[in-house]
Amino acid sequence: MENQYELKNDILITAYYMEKNGWELISKTNFQRVLYFAAELSPAFLSDYEWTYSFANTMYGPINKDLTAELEELFTKELLVLEDRKIIPNRVEEKYRISSKGKLVVENSIMKLEQETSKRLWLETIVKVLTIYEDNFLSKLIKEDPNISFMNAGNQKTKIPIGNTEDNLSKELMKYLEDNGRKKFELEGNADEEWLLLFFDLLYRKYKGEI
Repeated sequence: MENQYELKNDILITAYYMEKNGWELISKTNFQRVLYFAAELSPAFLSDYEWTYSFANTMYGPINKDLTAELEELFTKELLVLEDRKIIPNRVEEKYRISSKGKLVVENSIMKLEQETSKRLWLETIVKVLTIYEDNFLSKLIKEDPNISFMNAGNQKTKIPIGNTEDNLSKELMKYLEDNGRKKFELEGNADEEWLLLFFDLLYRKYKGEI
């Protein structure tokens, strides 16, 4: 199952870079949001990359149905550590961190996959950028996302288009980058991070009503 293998790798890579950027504990919601944004905005950076797993629109935001099971399997294999679990009405809240064993797998195995280098660098970049903003901003960003807004308006609880197609309404990043002369990205150095930081700063101020 290629999509499950890829999802496991992406969870571990995300957890690895989250810890490096100071995320002490990572909730399932954090994983869902970061991986969703990585997939949705990827056409600007990984134009030829096809995401093998998807997200559905739900009342809780974009959800990959396999992510919870993959987290549990990674925990069982001692690649993730379950630091906190709370049972609250209608759901179970769990928070993870990557284990020492998980770090070794990322560094000695996943990072050796040359065909995944651009994908890994993209995940690192998106984690660095989203680290700056608090969870409440990420929640607001999800609600304002053009795909989510359109689907919610029509009460559509189905698969969210995330590829480089006309169905993907979240073209604001790509349009912004193209309007400012950034039509090609190689994910080399800090230049792309700086442009993403500027883009998210504009969104942050927009959604806070400052612009």
